[in-house]
Amino acid sequence: MQVRREVLDFIAAHARSQSPRECCGLLIGTELEVVEAVATANVAVEPHRHYQVSPVDHFAQIKRCRDAALAAG
Repeated sequence: MQVRREVLDFIAAHARSQSPRECCGLLIGTELEVVEAVATANVAVEPHRHYQVSPVDHFAQIKRCRDAALAAG
């Protein structure tokens, strides 16, 4: 599995921007490569200690990826 440099940079920037809360996101790609990271809302009851991806964001990305033949998860 390969992860593009810009994806890693995005993840790091997103984590910094959400601190001290836990950040959430989805990795988008194929079986061989992660091509995108998508920030999602953290809907956890205790967002400073836990994370829970917003189901609305998750399903929206699944729908978008089906059209592009990619996988979100």
